[in-house]
Amino acid sequence: MEILIAILLIILIIILIIISIVVSKIKRFTERTYGISNLEQLEGLIELSEIEEANTPKSITGMESIYLPKIEKDFPELNINELKRISEKFIIEYLESCDSNKIISDVNYMSDKVITLFKTKIEDTKQNDIHFDSIKVHRTVLGSYEKKEGKATIIFNSSLEYFTTGTDGVRKKVQDRIKTEFIYIIDNKKVGNVKKSVGLNCPNCGAPIKKVGHKTCDYCGAGVVDIVKKNWILNNLTQY
Repeated sequence: MEILIAILLIILIIILIIISIVVSKIKRFTERTYGISNLEQLEGLIELSEIEEANTPKSITGMESIYLPKIEKDFPELNINELKRISEKFIIEYLESCDSNKIISDVNYMSDKVITLFKTKIEDTKQNDIHFDSIKVHRTVLGSYEKKEGKATIIFNSSLEYFTTGTDGVRKKVQDRIKTEFIYIIDNKKVGNVKKSVGLNCPNCGAPIKKVGHKTCDYCGAGVVDIVKKNWILNNLTQY
């Protein structure tokens, strides 16, 4: 019995020595790295770092100089800044929908994929009892653009902030980034069933408008500028 007690004491002493060494190394590291000498100061530094992170907008990358000339060539009537504002409106409504437990955006300008995404997010936040408020978009930039396989795609990157309140009742400020993808259907036959009635047709004679940037219908000569502007559909929305 005495031998067992002695062994336990030796083990305890070894553990205390290890803890002492680790604490000593942490103190030396924090003093050398941050100029502080105790753990309370380190906790304060971590808290300040978290506050700074919560108040610093996340960085986003724009490619306006590369892609904007291509968009202007293909869609001369499109106001890219107007589409950015629409993108920001969808982002705010996306989070507000999660808080209100119902889609508040106009589903006529959303693909079936996005509608499903909204419903899934709403259900997730409802189950976890999360609430959003004070949503603010800091900045939106053009991320990319491509035209292939019967459609044109524009992607915007946005930085934003909002507050969340969970089941613990704690209200936290969050900095976030969201990517929105808009598509313009050039040829329905090539893209499949993205969404009914998304394809672009002349409002006068019903003929398909197959060439982007056209101001008039090739068949009847009617103007199609307004319908071109309205035919961009939100196809995806992701936090990253």
